[in-house]
Amino acid sequence: MNKTKGVAALVFAAAMMMGLTTAAYAVTYDDPIDSVSLNFDYELASGMGTNDIDVTCDTDGVDSVTVSSIANTTYGKRPTVTLKIKAETGSGYYFSKDDAAELKTAGAFSLSGDVEYKSSKRVSNSQLQLVWRSKAPNGGMIPVSLNGHPRMRRRSILQSC
Repeated sequence: MNKTKGVAALVFAAAMMMGLTTAAYAVTYDDPIDSVSLNFDYELASGMGTNDIDVTCDTDGVDSVTVSSIANTTYGKRPTVTLKIKAETGSGYYFSKDDAAELKTAGAFSLSGDVEYKSSKRVSNSQLQLVWRSKAPNGGMIPVSLNGHPRMRRRSILQSC
């Protein structure tokens, strides 16, 4: 009987310690991020990739902003870029479900650089996705190079004859 009480007390003590340890790692989400300020720097070029776009963010609670994809990178196209915005892990900052509708509007973002808001969505408490497109000179389209574009080269050769 004493042995059973001793084991029960040991199991209870271990369970209490595990509970205290778990409680120490619990994160309370008490600082919602309801707007994000981003600055973009890029040059329009055919075949531009994710590494050709620099994005900086000075919003409290935002840990990282990464360019996850880019589309429409050929001559005469208007590039569309998708970003992943992550909140600081374990800090209490988060993207609120209550603000999900607001985070889907251009008003939630302050964008500087030659960019235009296209769409956004809350992926989770800690992640937001933003899609933007170029609005640089030339209508935001990648300029056609007279020397590099095959049709333009052929036309200039025929015109010179």
